Amino acid sequence: GFKSLDSISTEWDELLKTEVDLGDTSNERITAIQVSQNPANVPYYGTNLGNIYRIDNSNMGDNEPVLIKSRDFTDGSYVSSISIDPNDASNVIMCFSNYNVRSIFHTTNSGETWNQVGGNLEVNEFGTGASPAINVVKIIEYNGKKAYLAGTSIGLYMTTELNGMGTVWQQEAENTIGYNNVFTLDSRSLDGYTVVGT
Repeated sequence: GFKSLDSISTEWDELLKTEVDLGDTSNERITAIQVSQNPANVPYYGTNLGNIYRIDNSNMGDNEPVLIKSRDFTDGSYVSSISIDPNDASNVIMCFSNYNVRSIFHTTNSGETWNQVGGNLEVNEFGTGASPAINVVKIIEYNGKKAYLAGTSIGLYMTTELNGMGTVWQQEAENTIGYNNVFTLDSRSLDGYTVVGT
């Protein structure tokens, strides 16, 4: 039979310092979250107002979240996805799903600095114009090779090299996924198997 939710409700700790809407009128809320594997216990989370935070050693008390927002982020943008390299918690890619904003950013130093990597998915470096919405991003690794996936409003795109605004994203599965809106994706490192939700 189906077990009651009470059976899984133990061993949870509330991280009180992560509350974002502190009774003001901003209506800020958490919209994306990911927790690292190596080292473990480093959650990154983003909000509907374009803020992104990191908590170091989240398993050891109620540590203070660190705001790791870049000046290049557009205020009020919606953080729709965060993906952490399974082998390196300092290597993170994230995206905003709004139109007319810079969409995809990457850090290799835990968010101290961010590089815009929208490349050919952006009409221009400021994110304005008829660029697709970026719904979800994912770092995948298989056989020692890394790839970066972007689920967009015009299909699934991939690159194996992030090179700032010179990044070249190539469409994947043109004959199966096509130009459908990709909202979610996940993969497993065991064999690189990837699932896409449209």
